[in-house]
Amino acid sequence: MDRKLLIQKNLKKIEQDIATYKQVDNVTLVAVTKYGDYSDVERLYELGHRDFGENRVEALEEKQEFVKRLGHSDLRWHFIGNLQSNKIERLMSIENLVAIHSISKFDHLTKISKHQKHPLDIFIQVNTSHEDEKSGLENFEELQEFYERFLESHFQGLILKGLMTMGRIRTEDVALSAKECFSKLSEMKMKLDEGLSLSMGMSSDYIYALENGANYLRIGSTLFKSI
Repeated sequence: MDRKLLIQKNLKKIEQDIATYKQVDNVTLVAVTKYGDYSDVERLYELGHRDFGENRVEALEEKQEFVKRLGHSDLRWHFIGNLQSNKIERLMSIENLVAIHSISKFDHLTKISKHQKHPLDIFIQVNTSHEDEKSGLENFEELQEFYERFLESHFQGLILKGLMTMGRIRTEDVALSAKECFSKLSEMKMKLDEGLSLSMGMSSDYIYALENGANYLRIGSTLFKSI
């Protein structure tokens, strides 16, 4: 099958699932380009998609240069990977960066605020599966402390958009584990601030994320690979 037709078919399936399972009015699909090359970004852009995610600063820099040459000034980048302090300044140079979905250290916010050139949406990462290889706050008490400290700091141009989590990596029951992780984050949101958005759900578990009120899905392989 033609590559663009494949991506179009995959996109349509995901959009149908969003319409069927969503529990909120607006859901944003963040197309994770880890599984797609530069041409795939262009193909998806031509299909009308505008929100893209990348988990490595180096890859994001390269792909940003690609879309800049194409003149896609309305494309929106979401950084979704583990954030390293020594790469924050480079990340802040990305012109089309609109959101960071992986904030779990307060000193990163201070450094972002120092180097940012335009407003950014921020998502606090919570490790709802409590797996050692994941970053993120570990419980509601840590989250509440982080949230209150953010509000007290009055960062200019940093917008606390919501909370982020991932389903369990090691599990024999993807559905059950995903539901547990996503429902935990949803409960935390309701206790903390009902106005926050939820960034959760990837290729293997986005249906369960939608059922638990996800506002942002981060999907790569289901979108760019043959299914």
